[in-house]
Formats: sequence, C-alpha cells, structure tokens
Amino acid sequence: MTLRDWQARLSRHFSVLAEGRSAQRGSSVFVLEHGLTPDELAGLSSAVRAQIFTSPPLREHELPWMVYAAELGYRYSGDEYWQTFEKETPGWIRHGKRDWIRDCFKAFKHRGGAVPSGPWAAHFSIICWPLTHAIIPRDLQVQLARLLYDLRFQFTRDLIDSPQELGNLISLRSWRCTSRFQDFARQQAIIGQIAAALVTGAGEGQHGFLLDSTLLRITADLEKQRDAREWLTRARNEARDRTSLHGLLLPAAGRVADLRNTDPARAKEAARQETFRLGIEARLQVRRSSTVEGGWDLFVELPDLSPLLIAFPEFAATLKGSRCTVAGYHGRPLARERLLHRGEPLPLHEWPRPDEVLLHFDQAPWELDFLLRTDSLLTPSPIRLFRIGPDGIGYELKQASVRAGCRYLAISTGTLTTTAPRVQISCAGLAAVLLEVPTPLTSEWQDRLRHLGIGQSVTLTVWPVGVPAAKWDREGRAEWLTSERPLIAIRSDYPVASLSVRLDRLVPLEQTGLSGDRPSYIELPALPPGRHTVSIVARDHAGREQAGELEVTSREPVPWSPSASPGSALLVSVDPPRPSLEDLWEGRVSIEVAGPVGRAITCDIALYDAEGAPPRTARRFTNMSLPVTEAGWKDLLRDRITSDGGLSAAYDAARYALLRLAAGEFGLFELRCARESTPLRWSAATTNIGRSITLLDDTGFSDAINARHYDFARPDVALSFDRLEAGTAVEVSADGGLYVAERGSALAAMVIAPRVTLQDFAALAFDPQLASRDRHEGAVLASLRLIKLWADARLFGGVFASLRQQTVLLAFTRHLVFLLGGNSWDQAERLATTTGRLEGLRRAVGTRWDEASLASAIWECAATMARQSVASRVLKFSSLLQSHLHLRLPPGEVAGVGPGGERLIDRHRDSNPEHPDWLAELGLRLASDPARATTWLGTNLKMGVSHLIEKPQIPRAARFAVLCIGNYLPPEPVPAGRVHAGWEWP
Repeated sequence: MTLRDWQARLSRHFSVLAEGRSAQRGSSVFVLEHGLTPDELAGLSSAVRAQIFTSPPLREHELPWMVYAAELGYRYSGDEYWQTFEKETPGWIRHGKRDWIRDCFKAFKHRGGAVPSGPWAAHFSIICWPLTHAIIPRDLQVQLARLLYDLRFQFTRDLIDSPQELGNLISLRSWRCTSRFQDFARQQAIIGQIAAALVTGAGEGQHGFLLDSTLLRITADLEKQRDAREWLTRARNEARDRTSLHGLLLPAAGRVADLRNTDPARAKEAARQETFRLGIEARLQVRRSSTVEGGWDLFVELPDLSPLLIAFPEFAATLKGSRCTVAGYHGRPLARERLLHRGEPLPLHEWPRPDEVLLHFDQAPWELDFLLRTDSLLTPSPIRLFRIGPDGIGYELKQASVRAGCRYLAISTGTLTTTAPRVQISCAGLAAVLLEVPTPLTSEWQDRLRHLGIGQSVTLTVWPVGVPAAKWDREGRAEWLTSERPLIAIRSDYPVASLSVRLDRLVPLEQTGLSGDRPSYIELPALPPGRHTVSIVARDHAGREQAGELEVTSREPVPWSPSASPGSALLVSVDPPRPSLEDLWEGRVSIEVAGPVGRAITCDIALYDAEGAPPRTARRFTNMSLPVTEAGWKDLLRDRITSDGGLSAAYDAARYALLRLAAGEFGLFELRCARESTPLRWSAATTNIGRSITLLDDTGFSDAINARHYDFARPDVALSFDRLEAGTAVEVSADGGLYVAERGSALAAMVIAPRVTLQDFAALAFDPQLASRDRHEGAVLASLRLIKLWADARLFGGVFASLRQQTVLLAFTRHLVFLLGGNSWDQAERLATTTGRLEGLRRAVGTRWDEASLASAIWECAATMARQSVASRVLKFSSLLQSHLHLRLPPGEVAGVGPGGERLIDRHRDSNPEHPDWLAELGLRLASDPARATTWLGTNLKMGVSHLIEKPQIPRAARFAVLCIGNYLPPEPVPAGRVHAGWEWP
C-alpha cells in the first residue's frame, strides 16, 4: 500500500472512531488507536521510511506519519525521542522538520484528537504530541497499574463514568510516583480516560474509552510483568464489585472559603471542624523516661496530612515540596513528605502555645497554617489523661475518665492541686501526676478525681471485633481502612430495653435490646475517608438513658513502603523522597537507616541503560552496620560509590540506578532513581583521546542555540563556542569548566572536571578570580544568576567536579559579601581562612562601635547557635541585629486580643523586607547558600538586595556568623551545589 492508501484507510477509521467517541463526554481519540495489525504496521513504517529517504513529507500523508511518530512514542522511556526518531528514519535530518509533526497532530484535534496540556507539554512543546497520542508509554504503564490497585477501594460507577474526576483523583495521588509520571498525570482528562478503559476492560468496540485492540495491546504489555498483572486484575475485580455504588467516595474539596470568615472565633471553629472531618489529629503518648528515674517523656504522633491533598489541591506543592518544623520539637525540620504517611512519634521538648502553628511548612499559604494551628490538631483541654498499658506506654484518651484497677498519667499546662504523686515530665510547661486507681473506687479517690476534672467510665462498653482495627485505644477511638467494613460489639452490665445507634448522628444503624452478659454486634457500612462518630444511646426498662460515642477514623490503604511500614525493623528516611539519578550521584540525597543497633547491612547499587535490560554495572558494599546516619551515608557515597571507577564510567550513560539496602530478616529497602527528563541536556563521554559533550534537544524551540563556556579560573567570564548543533559531539578543554547552552526558555549546564593524572594531582588546587569589582545592584543580581547557574549544573568527573564546583561557589560567596558589604571583605576572609584565625574578621565586620559590638556578640554566641536549628539561628541573629544596630520592627495590624486584654499585633514577618527577622534570614541565606536564596526571595529579590546594600553591616555580620558557627559544627561533607554543610534551609 502507498502512503495515499494508508491515509485514506486511516482517515475512514478515525472518522468512525471520533463519531462513536463524541457521545462520551470528555473522551478523546488517540492516534495509537489506529487498529493496525503488527504486519500492517510494519508495512506502513516501510512506506514512511521510503518516502522520507528521497523527499520531504506531505500533509496529504499526515495520518501515516502520525501513526509512525506515536508508535515511537509508545516505546519512549524518558531518553532522547528525536535521536531515536532520526536514527530509525534515514533521510529525516535532511528532509524532515520537527514542527511539521507537531502541526499534523494539532490539526488532528479537529477530529476529536487528544490535546496535551500542563507544564510538561509547555517544556516539551513538540514531542508532547506523539507521546500523548501514544496513550501511555511502556515505562509508565506499571506505575499506573500500581496506582489503580492502590485506589481500587475508591471506585464507584460515577467515578469510572467520569474520566475527568477519575483523572483528578489519579493526579492528586500520583505524588508517590516518579516525576515523569506526575507530569503525565497532570493531563487529568486524558489519564482518566486511559484508567477508566483499563479498569473496565475490553468488549465495547469503538464505543468504549479506548479501542478494544489498543486496550488489549496495552494490557498484554502490562501483563508481561507479574506484579503489574496482579495489580491490574485486582483493580478490575474491585471496580466490577463496586460499580453498584454511586457518588464519589471522596471528601469535598475547596473548604478554604470557610476560613476567610472575618469573625476570628468562627474562622477558628471552621478550621477545627475541617481537620476533625478529615481525621487529621496529632495524638499524644507518654513513655517511661530513658534519662530521668521515675520520669516520663511526652511524644506526639504526627497526623497523616495526605487527606489535605484531596480536600485542598492548592496545598499540594507545599505539602510535597517543603520541609516542616514542629512546634515544641527541638530536632531538625522534618524531611519532605514525612507528613504524608504515618511515622514514628517525635518527642515534645516544650508544650506549644494554643496560638502557635503546630506544623509549619516553609512559605506555606496562610490558609494551611490556619488549619494546622495547635488548637486545631491538639484539642484544647484543661487536663489530658493517658492510660498506661502493660508495655509502659500511655495513650491519650478521648475522654478524661478512668476505670478502677488501671494506671493513668494526667498532665496539664496549669497547676495540678492533688495529693496524687507528682512525676517529672520532660516537656517544659507541663505538670504531671501518676494515678494508680484502686479497686473498688473509694470515696476519697472519687473526690480526688472530681477535683482534677476526671470522671469515671460508664458501664456501657463498646469495642471492635472481627477484622482487627488498625488502632484501638480501648476507650472510644478506633481506626479502620476504607477497604474494611468495621464490626463493633456493645455490651452493658445491666439490663437494657433498647439500643439506638446512629452514624455521624444522622444515619440510624440498628435498634435492639441488650442483656447483661450477651453483647450485640453491629456492622458499619463502607466509610469514606475521614472521621466519623458512632453515637449509642441505651435505655433501661425505667426509661433512663445512658449515652456514649465511638470515634471511628477511616483511612485509605497506604502502599507498602519499607520506610513507612510500622511493622518493619528497618526504617529508612529519604529526603527528597523520590530523588533523581543526578540527586543521588551528586550528594543531594539524605538517607538515614534505623534498626537493631549493630546489625550488619549491605548496600547494592546497579546502573541500568534501559528498562528491562540487565545492569550496565553493579557493586555491593559491605562492612556497614545499623544505624546508618546521614553523615555515614554521605561518607559511603563519597568514599566508595562515586569514587568507584566502574560506576563512575557507567553513570553518565545510565538511565536509572537501583539502590538496595538489606539487613537480612530485619528488612529490605529499595530506591529507584531515574535520570531527570529535561528538554535540553548535555551528555558527556570519555574516550582514549579526550572528552566530548553532546547537546540533546527535545525542546521544539526554533531559537538559535546560545552556548558558552566558563573557566574555573575566571568563573564569571563567558567564552563563546564557535558553533554548536544539537546532536553533534563537541570536544571539551582538558581544563574543564562550566558548559552552558540555552534555547528558548530551556537551559542546560554541566560542570566538567579537568583531566587529572597522578603526575599533576597537585594542579587540582586553584584560586578563582572574579572579574567584576563594581559594587551596585546590577552586579549583585548578575552574581546571583551566575551562582545559581554553577550550583544547579550537573557534574561530570565525580568528586573532582564537585570539589571544583564548591571552590567556585565559595569564591562567589565571598565576592557577593564584598559587593553587598564592601570593606574589602574578600581579601579579609581569604587571609582569615588561610591562617585559621577567624577573630581577625571581627574588625572586617565594621569599625564603628555598634558594628564592633555586634561582631563580639556573634563571636560569643557562635557555639550556642551551632547547636540550634537554622530557624533558631535566624531568630538569634535577628535579635543581635535589633540590639546592636537598632533595627526597628515594622508597623503591624491588630490581629486580636490576648488573654490579658492586650492587643496582639501581626508584624507580617514572612516575605516582609521591612522586618528584622526577614533581613536576618536573607543575610544568612546569602552567606551560607546563596544559590537557593534567589528562589526563596522570589519577587522580593531586587528589594532584598537593595535593603542589604543600604545596610552593608548585615551581609558582613551574616558571613562572619556563618564562618564562626562553622567552627563548632561537626565535620560533614558539603553536598554538591552548596557552600557549607550544616545549613539546611527549608
């Protein structure tokens, strides 16, 4: 068949398909639904290749070309689309044009064709079309199957019939998947249509969500992997069983408007009700102190905030991408995504204030902070009661009531006036007493409990039976999964005439009678995620009533993860949670492993060139034991992994790495790190005669390529390439440097280490010299742009590239302080670090009496600040600036009235360049990690720079503080792209 014949056949096919699909709201046509057999597809491909070999493609043959391009997209796995296209299509480089392919697909949307959308489509403006019409590339299919399996208990008829709603759900829940899948899932209508087709299966011909033959093809590819086959089968079975359910089993979204109420009391109550509805609550527990004899430690079990991803999608970027600080906890900020699953409880060192945000994310929307206030997550109570179990752990009770013969710990922020024995509790701001409740309960004990505001438990008993509850506090709180149907038992120790049970005070469940010794059993219906209340009223024969409640929290099943599994003896923390291959290799990943102390652990790492292929190279590292600290992991990475010649040689060509940590019977943890998929990127290679780099371009931009090179010795002077074409290898200098290419809005940067032999090893030492010496705002902004360019660049050359990058960034940081603060700071710091005597820098902070006193105060406080968190260092540094430089607080607004009648003034600290705290943080960020400071500044960049130029003492004092604090920090490797260790900014 000729291309004209293929065009006519495909035109008829897609017209019929589009007509049948038009009746389905929100359903599109995909080019992969061409309906061709493998033999026919081979014939079409041969005709396409024969034509392009001799002449350019024609629009009258666009459909065969689109099928050809979509088939290549179906095999795409995140590597170079156009390089593969050009290799398999001889003549394309000479006769073809990339934007011609895009124009063909754009025209197809008038036939009902799918249209790519979202940031991913903007970055890959051409290949997004064939990839979208490939429906779902093979490397993403397994992730979709796993996600459908995880979401199977959410399926209802209405959800499956609405591709947009199903796609919204998948997109919101894709945060555990790879970044490429998350980008793909942002096309909610498209992925919803694909998912609906997969769970409903074939059998509807051209009137289903996907053409039967295409759906069977995708399913067959999925089923080649055992896990994917099992996930898809179980998801389909659950969808079939639940299609009788109507409605969406999801919490309603968009409750932020309730928080904008002008009445503070009503807004606060709305926030409390919303967190209660979603089942978001911080729960407390007490444990015997390991340091104080007879004392107790207070722990907080932080809530799982994943329900907020559904109820408030606008919070997703903050919840997934920011670290969180916990009020009252003096440890480091929590790793990103730590609060999107249950984890180990944290110790509370001091009791948070009611008006304080218990869980604060960096640059969080104010609505999120309002929801996460202390009094929203820790229900206000004059006294908190913990029932102590046989294991010595006490769990907070829903109601402050006791049972005879049990042990309790009562705590309060006020004064506990009682004769019960007082005990020490490690949380500052609390008093605690131990209650050994006797049997029977004497009148003296009843008076003591009444005085404390504690009651006695009623004789109506409720408990879970059947499928064990995920959690049960024995006193009125239980937790099940949405996949389970809870069964509860109710018993009374006196005759009951009738029993009334209601769910959420609205739905009557059952009315029955109870005898004294025989319980009644009530099965609850399938519950949507969130918190529910089972209200129980028992009436005796005289008409007297006794009421009680069971609080039931329903949570969705969480996919098993060794780092989040409470039953595993091997607990692994990874930050960021889904690192790229570059993140792993360049030291931007923090890994900590907890488990049985002293237990041997092995680390296996394998590098792969392609999905399904055997590893290119693999290594096993032993002689390790638990626990593995963050510093221990960085040592392993630097000294054994990235310095391994075989691994380093395979790294740049690898598509992904598989890291496995194993401790025998105690557990196994696997981490998959894929290469970042960017539209413009460098690929480096080493041969016997030298090194070369190739620019890989999937941008689709027609702009000319702007390529330049920076030497290590003069890192702010750009040297142009004579000529650079995408896909063509270019030799690089033996001295290495920073290589940059820009096309349109896309940018690629790579730091390449110099070629080093044992004979010239000493030549690694160098002293970068910066050309710019003009002190003005423009010079500062230009330096910040170059700092970010050097810091964000990929590294080629292992540890040598990292060391060179760090030396350049350190020189830029010194120069930045000179540009902002003057006073010949650059030379003064060079001299001080060479001699190792930082006290000489005190004079460089300033010679005026207020500047000298500020430098002395920093010198004296450095040891204390080194032990503090970064946030606490900011507040301390701000207080020093206010005391010695007399910085004033900005005017504020009245935010309310305090308990003593005083006015509460909101000074707007966050993103307010007039606030001393903000200026202090800006100074410390620029002095310790300037590359990431520009992102934090956002739209305040120019204003912040202007303020520091007007107050040059601040950048000089900030740099002096960073260097002094560094003297007291434990020695740690500096991560790639950073200047100093010990400054992990949120």
